[in-house]
Amino acid sequence: PIYMYLFGQVRSNDLPFAIGQSGRLRELTCGGRQNDVNANAIFALYRITDPSTNPNLGSLPEVSNQNLTYIESDFPYTGSTRVTINLVNNGASLPLVFSEDLTTKTVTIQLATNAGGNVTTTRAQLRDAFRLNTDITLIYAINGTGGATLNTASIQTTGGSVGDAIGAVFMRAKAFGFRDGYEVDLTPGDFLVGRAFNQNVNSFSPSSLTASISFDI
Repeated sequence: PIYMYLFGQVRSNDLPFAIGQSGRLRELTCGGRQNDVNANAIFALYRITDPSTNPNLGSLPEVSNQNLTYIESDFPYTGSTRVTINLVNNGASLPLVFSEDLTTKTVTIQLATNAGGNVTTTRAQLRDAFRLNTDITLIYAINGTGGATLNTASIQTTGGSVGDAIGAVFMRAKAFGFRDGYEVDLTPGDFLVGRAFNQNVNSFSPSSLTASISFDI
């Protein structure tokens, strides 16, 4: 594998990697360490032809509802269907639970309820619980503040632009990302460069996070 360090003492992501022969990008892995459970970031790999220029970073699909912003992690996009997020009340005395369906690209969030069947999950509780979640992959971050109790809702991400990205992995709390299946063809004359595409900037410092993105050709 080839490694590009994105944080820490070495910032080799600023130096484009030249492709000397035809090959195929086979997987992306993000590994590292960090000690801030509120941290989240997406690391993207970009293909450019002029090493003196910066890549077009693109942008992520997202949706806002009840003062929370849900940011999708599918970057670059593997289809035209965006992610649907369902906030549901399934009855009395239930905990907050996250689940997802990769086929339908749906994230279901069962909101916590009391004995009377009323939702007790607040915006801040949902955000903080998601940052510790290691299972959900369709959305990578839920950002926002506030103590108000949430209402049920069904929403879908929109927007986003691929830019020059050919693959990405995300890191959230103690979860490190792994993506495969992109199978992107590379040719001589291409240059690859890694970037911290999206991040919770208040959570990062060289002392708290060291991460790299690796790929096979």
